[in-house]
Amino acid sequence: MADKQGKYIVVYKKGTPPDIIDQHAQDVEKQGKWGAVKHKYKVGLLGFAATLPDNTLSTFAENEHIDYIEPDGEVTTYGKTVAKGKQ
Repeated sequence: MADKQGKYIVVYKKGTPPDIIDQHAQDVEKQGKWGAVKHKYKVGLLGFAATLPDNTLSTFAENEHIDYIEPDGEVTTYGKTVAKGKQ
């Protein structure tokens, strides 16, 4: 039975050496069709967006260098647009 997979953003703690992040990204890519890095973040936060199989997700969740992991998804906002000069 194949592992389940999902899309996540993996964020590392400030000061994590880049080679550790790169190694983790390479480990994800080695998962073949079950894992893929979609984007690497180097400004604002350290980490990457990836498709991760459940077994990799649980391993990353226990890693001392990872600050948090959250599901990746589209974010939308709803609000009222106010024309300039009207309030």
